[in-house]
Formats: sequence, C-alpha cells, structure tokens
Amino acid sequence: MRYVLTLVVGICLLTMSTGAMAGWVDYQDVNRDIAVSFGDESTGLHDEQDGFWFATLEQGNAMGMVRSHQISDLSDSGLSFQSDTSASGGLFDGERSGQSTLGTTLALGTDVTVDLHWSYLLSLEGAGHGGAGLRIMDMDGTSLIDIDLQIPGEMTAASELELASGSYMIEMYLDAGVESGSAGSAYTEFEVSMAYTLVPAPGTLALLGALLLPMASRRRS
Repeated sequence: MRYVLTLVVGICLLTMSTGAMAGWVDYQDVNRDIAVSFGDESTGLHDEQDGFWFATLEQGNAMGMVRSHQISDLSDSGLSFQSDTSASGGLFDGERSGQSTLGTTLALGTDVTVDLHWSYLLSLEGAGHGGAGLRIMDMDGTSLIDIDLQIPGEMTAASELELASGSYMIEMYLDAGVESGSAGSAYTEFEVSMAYTLVPAPGTLALLGALLLPMASRRRS
C-alpha cells in the first residue's frame, strides 16, 4: 500500500508539472484577419479575442474567384492555425487576392517547451503569386523562428523550442493573388501547430526522485 501511495503521489506531481498550463498562458493584442479583393470590390473579417475562430470569405464571377479561409485556436495548451487562400481569373478581372493573418503576443508565466509543426503548399499557374510565413520573436525583436516561403511546392517540418517565462510576438500570414491585367491562378495552404509543455521545476523532479528512492531500495532488499 505504501508503494502504491508513493507511486501515485509521484505521478500526480509529474502530471502537474508537465500538463497544467491553465493560468500560465495569456494571449495579448490578438489580431486575426481574412480578406479578399476582386477588381474594385474588397471585404474582410477581423477578430481580437483568443479562443477558437472560424472564418471564410469568397467572391468572384463566372470567370474567376478569390477565397480566404482560417480556422485558428489560441488556448492554454497551444496555438493552432489552419488556413488557405486562392485567387484566379482572366485578363479583364482586375486585381484578385486573398489574405489570412494571425498576430498575438504570447505571455508565459513559466518556462515551456513548444512542440512546433508546420506544413506549406503553394500552387501557381500563369501570373499567379503567393506565399506564407511564420515568425516568433522575443520582445527585443530577436527572431527565434523566421519562415518566409514564396516558392511553389509542398513542405513539412517539425522542431522543438524552449521558451523561458516572458512575452513573445507571434506572426503568421499567407496570401494568393493574380495581378491586374493578367491571367492565372494561385492556391496557398499553411498549417501551424504549437503545443506547450510546462518545464518541470528542479525541485519537483528532486521531490519525485526522493519519493521513488525508498521503493527502489526496498525492492533491492
């Protein structure tokens, strides 16, 4: 019974140190936007709250269209961003474009490990153009992650990032467009996932080791 109690206490301490992010994460200055332009007509949607956001805009005619779509979530456990933009049309449709952006200041009350995954897709025809990017900076303006992609193709990557307690600026964008007086199409996808894990304090790990040591000693005896 003593062994079971010790093990349960140890597991609870470790779970508290690695998973309980509530109260340690805050999103400030949130700006989420999608916008489309087709000839002389433009429209957009804007959000300044954290949490979940879903937004889609489409505009066009029989000859061409523009679209911007974003699903994003700013939560205690992480940040997710899934978005696509597209534009197409002929010589007389004017400028066509779709944009999607997310910006926020991430305020951390403790050290965290960030499990970062992102994927990118850009398909172009004719005079189409587009791109996507992700930037994470400290408050001094030093870039910790700086991704800016404007070449056709598909890419996927993953990395791990250590962030100390403090504030960090996060910016994401993607766009697709066709210049006025040109024919073509562009399609862009960009997905980003940032999962936070609390870094256990040295005292927590030391306490866990102290709790498990008697059990290991008794097993040897």
